[in-house]
Amino acid sequence: MSIDGIRQKKKYFWDIAKNGNRHWLAANMNGEAFLGFGAFNTKKITGQDTIDFIKFRQNIADSRLWDEQMFGEVMGSPKE
Repeated sequence: MSIDGIRQKKKYFWDIAKNGNRHWLAANMNGEAFLGFGAFNTKKITGQDTIDFIKFRQNIADSRLWDEQMFGEVMGSPKE
């Protein structure tokens, strides 16, 4: 009975916030997650499995467009 009571409260708050959470997830998957997965996938080519998060955040603060040029600045460069 107590587990069902806890689940009811969690479900209630999830139902209230699910649209906002869904939109945040969609925005994140098209930005940071896209870059992170790409960096992990190209580790053999670039030698690093993360992006330059500081540069990425600076670009966001400067209101840069999320285009290939901006993504290229934060992704690792290919090894020689």
